[in-house]
Amino acid sequence: MSDPGRCEADYEKYAEARSMSQLSQKTKRLAGTTASYAAAGSIAVTETLLYTTGGLAVGALICSPILAIEAASDSDGAASIECVVRVGTYAMIALAAESEYSMTQGVWRATEGLRLESYDALAAYLLDSAECRLDRDAPGDRAAATRQLRALQDETGIWPHLSNFSVLRAERLQRLASGS
Repeated sequence: MSDPGRCEADYEKYAEARSMSQLSQKTKRLAGTTASYAAAGSIAVTETLLYTTGGLAVGALICSPILAIEAASDSDGAASIECVVRVGTYAMIALAAESEYSMTQGVWRATEGLRLESYDALAAYLLDSAECRLDRDAPGDRAAATRQLRALQDETGIWPHLSNFSVLRAERLQRLASGS
């Protein structure tokens, strides 16, 4: 049996927290997006430096006979430089293509949560209220729970930013409310 006033109290918490939660989530998303871009960008620069250094090292290794011949013949080194740059460029492109900037992609995926808004905590008040009403099953509770669940789903600023867990919970409660 539910506490008689709990269902209404959960709904009031939702109504009170709604506007502050939206501002808070937008601020969090802005800061998180900035941090995510900075982290992924710095890793991309690091990876590029690794590929460039690796490519030049491969170029120097492959072109070492030309380097040795030009050094021994007191040449101006133009052929050696051209060889190292060309081979190094191809090696760098091959290294980058092979790894597909996997470290950068990993950081991007790992920081995805920083770039997203999440209204699960806010939705929990409404879902708790609807679930409480369905458990209590007093006259008018089923209709009130249905209205609350429909309002949550119609709330375009919140519904798209719910986790799968919250969406599945809302759908389960909607099925209970509709009696199916």
